[in-house]
Amino acid sequence: MLKRTWFVLLLILTMSSCDKVFEFSLYSAYVSSDRRNTTAKNLEQLYAEPASTTFEPFRFALVSDNHLFYDELSEAIEHINANSGADFVIHGGDMTDGGLIKEFDLFQDVMKKLEVPYFTVIGNHDLLANGQSVYTDMFGEENYSFGYRECKFIFFNNVVWELNYTEPDFRWLRNELLDSDQYQHVFVIAHIPPWTDQFFLSYFYVYSLLMNDYNVSLSIHGHHHSPYEYSNDSLPAELRIMPNLVIGAPQKGVYRLVDVTPDSVMFQTIKF
Repeated sequence: MLKRTWFVLLLILTMSSCDKVFEFSLYSAYVSSDRRNTTAKNLEQLYAEPASTTFEPFRFALVSDNHLFYDELSEAIEHINANSGADFVIHGGDMTDGGLIKEFDLFQDVMKKLEVPYFTVIGNHDLLANGQSVYTDMFGEENYSFGYRECKFIFFNNVVWELNYTEPDFRWLRNELLDSDQYQHVFVIAHIPPWTDQFFLSYFYVYSLLMNDYNVSLSIHGHHHSPYEYSNDSLPAELRIMPNLVIGAPQKGVYRLVDVTPDSVMFQTIKF
């Protein structure tokens, strides 16, 4: 009887001291109302300043693949705030490691420290567990675009393996590119570099032709944790995705800056 009493008391104390005992369920996908529609909120912030009627040079920053390295991501954000002069930040995917709601919450808490808006593309790790549902509730559509200073930014879910080898929605991507001649520059952000692992050769051909047919200024990717640029001079000209870059990860002590002018797109690697 005494043992049972102590057990009940211990259970009551445990439950009362931790109101989120079941928070780490792999199946939890509930996003609180204050954390929803993040992309739309950031667009409102981006558009808060009246748009210029003519093109003006601007800069944006790139981070990616923090996984569970939230301290390093926080350091990158602090450096961007203090030194970058960026108008906004793009995250190239894998903001989580296992697609868990707690990981998304931690990521959002770090990114809230940014003094400028930020935008995300979904990564393969973000699609684990119930990550796809969490992402769409927390951020919005997986495929979306927006315009800024006569430039277009297209965010494209091109993950294959974690979506049971479903073909990326290339028709949607092509439709988004149809008006590319109306912009000074077009940027495509997709987590998986199309010349690597998850992409079949046929997918690589489709993606490459789209980038070149519609004169995309920069193809931006995550997935690999070291920053680099890709080119393959052995390919036919119509299949060379030029220029392009892989962002790199904050645990490598790097992020990227991209400077946009009417005639050029220049990028650099920043070490912090």
